[in-house]
Amino acid sequence: MSFIPSLHKIPSGFQVLSTQTELRVRYSSVILDKACTLLQFMGCFIFFVTFCLALFSALHEVLNFRFLQAAQVLSFGNNNPWGILLFVFLFSLSGVASYIGLWFLLGVIEFHAVGESLTIIHKLLGISHEYSISVNDIKCFNHFQNVNFGADGESDSWTLEVVTNQRRSNRIQSFQAWFLVNTATRMNYKTVHLYDAGIPDTTEWLGKLLADFYRVEFQSASRSNIVPEVDGVNHQF
Repeated sequence: MSFIPSLHKIPSGFQVLSTQTELRVRYSSVILDKACTLLQFMGCFIFFVTFCLALFSALHEVLNFRFLQAAQVLSFGNNNPWGILLFVFLFSLSGVASYIGLWFLLGVIEFHAVGESLTIIHKLLGISHEYSISVNDIKCFNHFQNVNFGADGESDSWTLEVVTNQRRSNRIQSFQAWFLVNTATRMNYKTVHLYDAGIPDTTEWLGKLLADFYRVEFQSASRSNIVPEVDGVNHQF
């Protein structure tokens, strides 16, 4: 098939599961990335487990009708309503951070390309979420670079998206033309986010593979006249 040449150099973390009449590609982070993620999120995991144990302890007190003791557990021993609110806030924060860490550790993304549609499936611990894009809505695949400035200086990441055939309204285009003062060209078409990558960039390989399969154009950041929209459809697991 025409997209077979793109399979010669498969990036780390990717697996091509099928190329016969359909294209199935799976991605999960490599071992080194998993180890780095584990180190970065270890504190969040420990805090979340600690808060869960405290929550179970408070529930045990409630079931035994010892409400004051339960309040004392949840308020860090102070019997203070503000302490309970702080517990709820920190518990929620550590839970969200732990979920993000688990996604980077164990999350899997599958791209299932068939003649009628492109389906993206996110899987984590037996739970899956998927969404599909009709082949009639696929105009091209767009790959662009994001430059972020943080405490450690400048860092790069790349994004792959589908540019659909659905034009955006003139009102939204006018708003973004005013809002995106630093962009060369406003986005004229709705986009669907597919995949993000750091260094090395793997979005170009995946974008070219999918573009070859659907026989549409692949646009790179260096030559694309379409920039990513701010309020585009961004699907997350």
